[in-house]
Amino acid sequence: MKFHIPLYARIAGWFLLNILLIGIIVGVFTRQYFSLDNLIAGPAGDRITTLAKLTGENLRSHNEADWPDLLASLEEQHQLSFFVLRNDGTPLTGSNFTPPETVLSRLTEFEPPVHAPQGPGNRPGKGRDGPGRGPRPPSKPFGFEAGADSPRPGPPGERGPGRRHGSREGSQEDDLDDTMPVHARLLFAVQGEHGDYWFANRIGLGRPGGEIRRPPSVLLLIKSPTLGANGLILDTGPWWRLGAAIVAISIVLWVPFAWSITRYIRRLTRRTISIARGNFEANAISHRGDELGRLGMAIDRLRQRLRGYVDGQKRFTSDIAHELCTPLARMQLSLGVLEQQSQASPETINDLRDEVQQMSSMVDELLDFSRASISPDQVTLETIDVAGLAHEVVDREGATMASVDIHRNTRAKANPHLLRRALGNVVRNAMLHAPGTEILIHTSTSGDSLEILVDDNGPGIPDQDLPRIFEPFYRVDGARTREDGGTGLGLAIVSTCMEGCGGTASCENLRRGGLRVILTLPLA
Repeated sequence: MKFHIPLYARIAGWFLLNILLIGIIVGVFTRQYFSLDNLIAGPAGDRITTLAKLTGENLRSHNEADWPDLLASLEEQHQLSFFVLRNDGTPLTGSNFTPPETVLSRLTEFEPPVHAPQGPGNRPGKGRDGPGRGPRPPSKPFGFEAGADSPRPGPPGERGPGRRHGSREGSQEDDLDDTMPVHARLLFAVQGEHGDYWFANRIGLGRPGGEIRRPPSVLLLIKSPTLGANGLILDTGPWWRLGAAIVAISIVLWVPFAWSITRYIRRLTRRTISIARGNFEANAISHRGDELGRLGMAIDRLRQRLRGYVDGQKRFTSDIAHELCTPLARMQLSLGVLEQQSQASPETINDLRDEVQQMSSMVDELLDFSRASISPDQVTLETIDVAGLAHEVVDREGATMASVDIHRNTRAKANPHLLRRALGNVVRNAMLHAPGTEILIHTSTSGDSLEILVDDNGPGIPDQDLPRIFEPFYRVDGARTREDGGTGLGLAIVSTCMEGCGGTASCENLRRGGLRVILTLPLA
């Protein structure tokens, strides 16, 4: 049993499911990847530490006075800002830089290493307590009292009570010499007041040797206007992969659903076009349990009703034509008897003969219309010579004023009998409504179709009557009499014959005057 779920409910449900899945994926991804603590604990932190080491290697081999030029070169290379501070918080020599408050507040959580005072008789690395060891400066770097306990940074993103500033861990950076690698450590990452991002690193440069004048360790602040920093800090690759995953999920969810709807709509469209062309014998459409399924059922019921109406019309036309044949035959016999009687006046006999002839013509056209109303599937089409058939029709109709201007190699797909009847009715109609004028039969091609054009020089048809001229029994206002208008079935038979040939019939008024009837057929 199929559940009848409205189409709008299906679309809304799939849309909400899609949004829900996208929201879950984005939420889980951003919670684990986007926070600054997790950012510096992952590959981004390793890239920042590597950059700090490379910066420290450049600084270690140059005097402190040359550092501004080195930093400017790095800024141009990486499109980032580099600032160097001493461990006591003072800026680099010759610099007026002051870290923002958010950076300073985080720096107070980290204890600077202890260095031996540098001065006359006490060169760096030659302190009384050993290399890099000595009394702490009397200042209060980053707001801590001398000798007080201070937090020692653990792994990035972790904090906790550290050791005293005189511990081995606090001064191990001073034990390095110029032959050992530079030590770099990422302390924290924080967002500034203006939306920029700051990354604080402590770099151990080791004891300077020779003529190098620099501190044994420094603080390196890296500033980036964005979190990406040209791919150095934040790798955009995962974001692209996330976007691709979202698109793929959306395609998997929506494409089959939309395809099933559009495929069914295309089937309904083809079925409706087939019904409009008079094909009522197609199989029923498979139904769905939504609004589209109910539409398909309605179209199928419409097809059955129309087939009944059309079949009934054909039967009625055929039956009435058959029933009229018998009284017409008796009337014709009675006319023959009256002609042999001397009392009957010749005028009465002639009037009666005209009436009988008119009824006989109407019956013949009804029979032709009934026979022409054949389903296109029951008509055999073949390749015909259009020029030869046109000459044959002109000779049969006795249209002495008609001329044929068609190339002899012109071919089309049609049923010869139906096309001959349609073209003959058009020529006869032109002779009736445009007597004594020239009739021209010629052709033109349009895409994969051939158009047979029949032009006359008559009065034409009012524009408001053009859409209805091929309807059965329809006659324009100026041709409603029996003598001028005929029965009104001639052009209706033309339209029906052309539908049987897989073509169409139409007409238009010519600018120079007259009417053009267009019979369209598929090219051979």
